[in-house]
Amino acid sequence: MAYLIARFREASTYGALTGVFAALGLHLDPGVMQNITLIGTGIAGLLGILLRDRGASA
Repeated sequence: MAYLIARFREASTYGALTGVFAALGLHLDPGVMQNITLIGTGIAGLLGILLRDRGASA
């Protein structure tokens, strides 16, 4: 799970997802893609705040 969170914090992940979706024939409106990117970034940020670092005590 931490690996996925780390990948979704990187902007290049969203560019790669766009390429995969285009290759699969899924074309999204740029506004929709921007909203998906903002939501994904927000979720990754929220998880970064809520999850403890490895070895950190509560």
